[in-house]
Order: sequence, then structure tokens, then C-alpha cells
Amino acid sequence: MKSKITTFLMLAALATLWGCSHHDDGDEEPIVDNTKKGTLVTNGKPEWKIDWSSNEQVPQWTSPNAKEFENWMILMVKLEDELAEVASEDDLMAAFINGELRSLNKPAKDPEGNYSKDGVKFILKILGNEKPDQRVSFSLKYYSQRLKQTFTLEGVDYFVNEKVWGIDQEYVIPLTRGSSKYPITMQLNVKMDPAKFALKSRPGDIVAVMVGDECRGIQTIKEEISPTSNLPVTVFGRHENEGARLFYYNSLQNAVYDLDAPLQITAGSLVLNVQ
Repeated sequence: MKSKITTFLMLAALATLWGCSHHDDGDEEPIVDNTKKGTLVTNGKPEWKIDWSSNEQVPQWTSPNAKEFENWMILMVKLEDELAEVASEDDLMAAFINGELRSLNKPAKDPEGNYSKDGVKFILKILGNEKPDQRVSFSLKYYSQRLKQTFTLEGVDYFVNEKVWGIDQEYVIPLTRGSSKYPITMQLNVKMDPAKFALKSRPGDIVAVMVGDECRGIQTIKEEISPTSNLPVTVFGRHENEGARLFYYNSLQNAVYDLDAPLQITAGSLVLNVQ
């Protein structure tokens, strides 16, 4: 299942808008949890991390024949930190138009054969014969050799001849929201009123969404919590209505708590109030 975007190139300039859910988000539906305190699970800082590894075979992509196309445009994409830390020289990034492969490349390297100091980037020269007023379907696909997984984002836009995207402005596109392993993406907003939240949150604390022992979303608190603030956590699911629980690491106590706040992972957005 692929994550969709409403446009391909125009929203590349607004990278945070890439990876919108393939479902309509709809209205946010609050879930109120009246828990007064969490249940102590363990002492010590947890090693929570989303496991992106899978078992997909390397795709049999073939570079297009440039002689068959008159036009081109350039797109440079920088990998998210989660993907960049496991990147390898055998990774592949491909761009498709109407299902036809129009660009294929490996990670860009400097003359000395190293990745850029500011991240792992792919430079795609996307070929085309499309007319200026012709809207087409775009797909951006990334295959991670170490994770053995393909990440896909899709959208519809116009082919803009000789347009260059991402060279002067950095585009970090959330490819993880197009994961084939976790096709469901939910935006969870956690409300923790400091006057009511029993664990007295502070910067350095961590919130995690767990399915069993598997981490599906994680966020570190970076500033003081206010009564009106939300802590956003992007949550990844294998299927609709997958059951999960909210866990909390208290850095002052150096302990992990189960907040006794069950939830279901579903495409869209959700507000969870914890006390």
C-alpha cells in the first residue's frame, strides 16, 4: 500500500506536506483517559526504536533511455535521519510517471567517494515528453538495501520542463510514511496537562506507542508542557485498528511507565488526553 500526496513537485517545496495519508483524515476524535498515574514497568532508559527492516527483494528497475525523451527536470531528495543512518551505496531512488520509470540513481557522493556531510542525498534527472498543461501521476520510490524495503510516495502534478527542485533548498521528504511494512500512518496528538499529569513531565522525557514489545511511534519532549500544547507522535501500523498502548519514560526518575491508555492505530489523526 502506497502513501499518497496531492501533488508531487509543488509540495516538494513544502516537504512536511509529503506523505499525507492515503485515507481522508476526517475530524480529530478525542479519546479521554482518566488514568491518574501510570504503572511502573521498569527502571532505566529504554532503547525504543522503530524497526524498519523487512525482507523485500531488490527491485529490477532499469534506467530509461534518455534519447527517447525531449524534456527533463531535476529533483534532489535528502533522506530522513531514520533512513540515512542505515543508507548504503547500493540503495536506489526512482521516479515514475504514469507507471513508467523516468529516473534512477544511487546516493550522491563527493569526488572522494563519501556521502555529503549534511546527509544522504539522491539527485534525479526526471525525463519526459509530457505537454506543459498535462497532469500526470508521479511516484517516488526508494529501496533500502540494508532494510530490504521499498518506500513509496505518490501524487499528481504537471511536468515542468527544466525545473530544478532541491538544489538551493533542502528537501527532506518523509518517505517512512510510504512504508510497505507499515502502510497505516496515524498522527497522534498527546495532551498532558501539567496540572493533572501525575508524572510531572519535563524536557528529556519520552513518549512511545507500543504494539506488544514493538515500538510504532516515539517522540522526545523538548520543552515545558503547557495545558494547551500537544505532543505530536507519528504512529505506524501494519493494518487498520491495530491495538497499541502508550508508554512514558520519566527522565528524572529514570523509569518507564505504562500509561494504561489503550488506543487503536488507524489512518488519520487522533487526540489522546492523559492525566
